[in-house]
Amino acid sequence: MTAADIATFASLGVALVGFGITIKQVRTTLSATRATRKAVEDTERRITHNHLLVILPQFRLLEADLDTAVGAENRELAIRTLVTYRHLAGEAASLLQLDEAQRHSEIVAELRVTMEMAGSTKNGLVNSGKVSIKSGTKTFRLRITQTVNDLSAMIGGIRLEAGR
Repeated sequence: MTAADIATFASLGVALVGFGITIKQVRTTLSATRATRKAVEDTERRITHNHLLVILPQFRLLEADLDTAVGAENRELAIRTLVTYRHLAGEAASLLQLDEAQRHSEIVAELRVTMEMAGSTKNGLVNSGKVSIKSGTKTFRLRITQTVNDLSAMIGGIRLEAGR
């Protein structure tokens, strides 16, 4: 065996050790990447949940504003409240759709329905000055009461999940 052969075997050994170290580093990097991805997903979910927790009281306020508009026969307040509801419901539905497991698909569908109802109710109030606010919003008011209650229950579940 010549010195060149010994050097070749030695370099082969070094290359194999280097290859083993590289494989170990790739596995470590992959594990760190997975942990980082999970941390980012958890953070995104928490931000979304926190945003939903902020939105819920706004739904309750809108419901109260609509009741105030009905009591005062205030068409302008009713219209403004309906428009605001549509925007808020759209935002909530979009946030809930971020859930990859689609656990909230029923409430998302309900929010979308009430968004459409808010729009048609608003149009009815705008186009017909003779319709009372009470009768013009009755169906919508009944529907959003249930929707807001369902949303409250769902967000209560989110609070419990966030506490884990």
